[in-house]
Amino acid sequence: MLKFLLAATSIIWTGSLAEAACYKNHLTEAMELNLRRAPLYSNLTQGRSEVVSNRLIELERKLLKLNKWINIDRIAQEYEKAGVGVVCETYISMSQTPEFRPQFPEGPVLGTIPYDVKSLRIRKKLYEAFFSGSDAKMYNTTVALIEELEKEPRVNCLTRHFLESIARTTLLTQSHTQQARKKGLISPRYIHRLMVKGHILQFNEALVIDEIAKPLQMQGVPIICRDVPHIPYKNLN
Repeated sequence: MLKFLLAATSIIWTGSLAEAACYKNHLTEAMELNLRRAPLYSNLTQGRSEVVSNRLIELERKLLKLNKWINIDRIAQEYEKAGVGVVCETYISMSQTPEFRPQFPEGPVLGTIPYDVKSLRIRKKLYEAFFSGSDAKMYNTTVALIEELEKEPRVNCLTRHFLESIARTTLLTQSHTQQARKKGLISPRYIHRLMVKGHILQFNEALVIDEIAKPLQMQGVPIICRDVPHIPYKNLN
């Protein structure tokens, strides 16, 4: 608990990280990708997508600023140097993002969405699982929510992306702990918990962005959905 609190209130650090900077690079690459694709979507939608793109880019810019205060890469530096990819294995490269397409291959969403995202009470369930202290509950809760959202994968894509990231982070906790102990290091679980908590704290914004993007997605425009890489969160061994 003490280690987690120390990480959460990390010393301000403004130097350069000579080793891995995987979280910072992930956010930087995501913002660059969305800046490139924003005018493509704008032309496609007669400007209606700009509010989505701007809000998404602003979220990424905000997270980059926060990372200057709570620098996940720096916190995990000892593990990364020892070959335990606490951060670098957790975040999927933006190079895995699908190529730009003006329409979903399946076309527009026909009919109603087979779930009500508000009734899922995602943030409440995530907080309950997080504060239970159980990695198994955190993982199972997250996977159940992902499976519900996958019933119609062309909407709520940022929310699902966040959930996939939480599930992957949680699932990697055990293997990273085992690797760390073989290197004579304490468990990095406090870093995984910090990353998961960071995702949960941003969930309201993800839900808002998804709601703004939904009318375009329903018409077949794959904004956000094809702008993030798929995150494997099962059978990672």
